Amino acid sequence: MSLIKQLWVVITVVLILAFVSSFSISSYSARSYFSEQLNIKNIDNANMLALSISQLEKDPTLIELLLAAQFDTGHYQKIALILANGETFLVKEYESAVAEAVPDWFSTLVPLNVSPGVAQIQDGWQQFGTLYVESHSRFAQQALWQSTSQMFFWFAVVALFSGALGSLILKVITRPLDDVVAQAEAIGGRRFITSNEPKTLEFGRVVRAMNLLSLRVRNMLEAENKRLDEMRTKFQLDELTGLSNRTTFMAALDAAVAGDDKTEPHIICMLRVFDLRVINQQLGHQTTDKLLRDVAAILQQHCKAVEAQVGSSLIARLNSSDFAMLLTQTDDVKAICAAIQQSLLHLQQAHKAKVNVHFPLAATVFFSSEAKSDILIRLDNLLANAELTEEVGIELAYIPEQGQMFRSAAEWREALTTAIRNNEIGLMQYPVCRYDGTLVHNEAMVRVNLAGEPRSAGSFIAWARRLGLLPQLDVAVIRNALLLLQSAENLTLAVNMTIDSIKDYAIKNTILNLLQAQPELSKRLSLEFNEQAVILEIEAFKDFVRAAKHCGILLGVQAAGNQFAQLKDIQELGLDYLKVDASLIRQLYSAPQNAKEFIGGFCALGHSLGLTMIAEGVAADYDVSLLQQVGLDAITGPGVKGA
Repeated sequence: MSLIKQLWVVITVVLILAFVSSFSISSYSARSYFSEQLNIKNIDNANMLALSISQLEKDPTLIELLLAAQFDTGHYQKIALILANGETFLVKEYESAVAEAVPDWFSTLVPLNVSPGVAQIQDGWQQFGTLYVESHSRFAQQALWQSTSQMFFWFAVVALFSGALGSLILKVITRPLDDVVAQAEAIGGRRFITSNEPKTLEFGRVVRAMNLLSLRVRNMLEAENKRLDEMRTKFQLDELTGLSNRTTFMAALDAAVAGDDKTEPHIICMLRVFDLRVINQQLGHQTTDKLLRDVAAILQQHCKAVEAQVGSSLIARLNSSDFAMLLTQTDDVKAICAAIQQSLLHLQQAHKAKVNVHFPLAATVFFSSEAKSDILIRLDNLLANAELTEEVGIELAYIPEQGQMFRSAAEWREALTTAIRNNEIGLMQYPVCRYDGTLVHNEAMVRVNLAGEPRSAGSFIAWARRLGLLPQLDVAVIRNALLLLQSAENLTLAVNMTIDSIKDYAIKNTILNLLQAQPELSKRLSLEFNEQAVILEIEAFKDFVRAAKHCGILLGVQAAGNQFAQLKDIQELGLDYLKVDASLIRQLYSAPQNAKEFIGGFCALGHSLGLTMIAEGVAADYDVSLLQQVGLDAITGPGVKGA
């Protein structure tokens, strides 16, 4: 029970006790007052009536008429005259002593105990008899009921008014408590946020302590992030340009080639600064370095321009004169290279007065089904041909028919829209396991029925992204994931989502409504996003995480590690797991010394936030003990089989 509810329970109990006490005291005080007044009235009336009869002749008829007339005034319950010899002369008694407007339970609960007035009637010096007079109590009972009812009514009015006023006051007083609770819940959800200190002394002390905890965690994470970024810079990046180095690029290419989806298209581009030795002699070392940095900046600029249209991107300096760019989940090689060519022409013109700069450019589309050696040989041949031209020569290679099911964008749109509308979508499950074989969850990979066959994401993802259909596809995938969870009680699923879905307000609300409608199923569902996409839309991601956490959803980031330092305020996100990028895992085996230190620090950072660290792209020939040594908790990839 919440603190506010407990306070209201206490207040309600106190009010009830106060009311019962006040009601009881007031009622019984009023009863005593009315009883006393009736006693006095009975005595006075008995004495007055006895005196009047004493002065009359003792004619029985006359006395009876006098007593009857007095009784008929309606103010008496009973009048009785007992003669001196003990005989009953007259008894007049009202049939009912209870007022009609007074409930029986009230008369029983609060009775009026009134003694009759007693007076002696004289006949000269002799006693004629004894007179008993008992006034009617119904008027007093009715007055007591009315006063009690009014007191109850006004007490209820005051109680309601006090309750409303108390609610406002309590809301103002406990307003800082909402912040305290929100911060405590955030810390419980591994989101270390800070709050403004409230003026209330006790709340202020609690918030101060929690802010101190959050600040320490933030400082620790910032320091560890900085250390990891420095380490990553040292072993992953080229010192001059800040691009990735050859080892990192080749590991990323290995990961792309080793992907599970063999129909997924990727682009690899290679750019050469031709005859760099001559350029260095003519321009000098510093100017040549600036030229290389300008080339790197052009590649970064165009890579950033297409980040939202590709799965992931990586630019590297392979050696002194060669640059390479890897774009996954796309095949639009002609448009990308044409844009790069224009920028290189401008750069070439800028240096034409001093030196003839030549930038051969080659690019090819490849699929995960190809061997890396074949891709690199094809690229080298293209680059050699590009070197034969005087200007910025471009050589492109295609694999024309592979994965091309439709001839135009309109046909692709119609096919994808129809498949989504008719729910021609399936989910293939791949296990994510701990080292003992315990299942963490199953990764749900989408399959869409196109051209009469179920196709993997690689066959259509580039077109779906280009046509803006990824959000609708995500909604359909989540619907199917919930249906799968409903059919299997012990199943846990992880679904990869695109950042486009949570940027679209309507789609985001549709997804959240689906999750909120089935909270028990949602607790067995995980949603994960690509690290590069999260960095691009960090605010949209934070908003979605906050909303999704209320549904009990687990949230993770995949392909993580290469740009982790750019995930600002990671401690406030409330993530549940990170999947370390397959290229980093490959470097753990190709360049173990540097990679081991970096991944170990990365896992330690994740564990400090309570995150489960999962290795992606684990092949069958990998030594999993090495993964365990660096702190990875679970594994997934082509070499992982379910329990």
